Amino acid sequence: MSGKHLNVRIQFQKYGPMKFVGHLDIMRYFQKAIRRAGIAIAYSEGYSPHQLMSFAAPLGVGLTSDGEYFDIRVNAPSFGEEERKRLDNAMANGISILGFQVLPEMTKPSMSLVAAADYLIYVKPEYLEPGAAAGLPCQDSQGFGRAAGLGQETAGDISIFRDSRLLQEKVQAFYHGQESIPYAKQTKKNTMELDLKQLIYQMKAIDLKDAAAKESLSIKNPELLAILSEESAPAGKGGMLFLRLCTGSSSNLKPELALEAFFDFCGISCSLFHFQIHRLEVYAKAEEIPVKGERERKEYMERLKERKEAYAKEGRPFPEFVPLGEFGGMGCL
Repeated sequence: MSGKHLNVRIQFQKYGPMKFVGHLDIMRYFQKAIRRAGIAIAYSEGYSPHQLMSFAAPLGVGLTSDGEYFDIRVNAPSFGEEERKRLDNAMANGISILGFQVLPEMTKPSMSLVAAADYLIYVKPEYLEPGAAAGLPCQDSQGFGRAAGLGQETAGDISIFRDSRLLQEKVQAFYHGQESIPYAKQTKKNTMELDLKQLIYQMKAIDLKDAAAKESLSIKNPELLAILSEESAPAGKGGMLFLRLCTGSSSNLKPELALEAFFDFCGISCSLFHFQIHRLEVYAKAEEIPVKGERERKEYMERLKERKEAYAKEGRPFPEFVPLGEFGGMGCL
């Protein structure tokens, strides 16, 4: 690795009002925030230099996340906790810098490594309050429900999310009870026939009363943690939906589409406006080679082989996916 430059992968979370800021504006926001924080970011050469920065997987408008990543190249011999704190202090309310990882010189960009993502889908608290099923409109003022193609029903259609057992039964029938999940996706030019079973890697219901299940999700979003706390979560609040979906540039399944297919299967007509979608983590394939260069790839494959042998000796299956924040760093594998 060069002593003058470092590649760094930064993890951040997005919540609150910032969830309504689109991907391109988030990119411009970080360009300015990095300058405010005094990070010695590297620039491209040429007549129109730009910061060397790339994001892993764009997040849809309205979604919150604990697992957002971007890579930068810095003109510095080191990058540590002090730089992370400076960048975090430059953030607006709704974005927090959670961590970072120094990457090898010949690392691949995170965008090319993304293979899967975890999502948590839950009913917005205002639709779970007493009387919410009495006829709250399903659409917002901009017709969000109509755009999602999920009708204009009332909040009564979210009843399966009020009962975690019923939700689990529906998930069992939808995901585990079908060999394939055919779905017709309408594009601008034609209709694509998809088998969602190949794109949904995991699907399960989470009981809001199950403390261990909630703890296993490693949630960091302060708003979601407040919702799930015992003080604010009354008995009978029901369940949440957990999804691990295929994500990436070559093949990708949006959580909104998976939720729409689930609703269709259950005979539910309800707007996505009732639900909050939260991205928990973004993953790379564990057997992916995250570095470029013949020598670097060979060294990494040797370490990968050693790691697989260590898992085999311990009697543990080698993981299919690795969180992007733990993948490809100097100490990974």
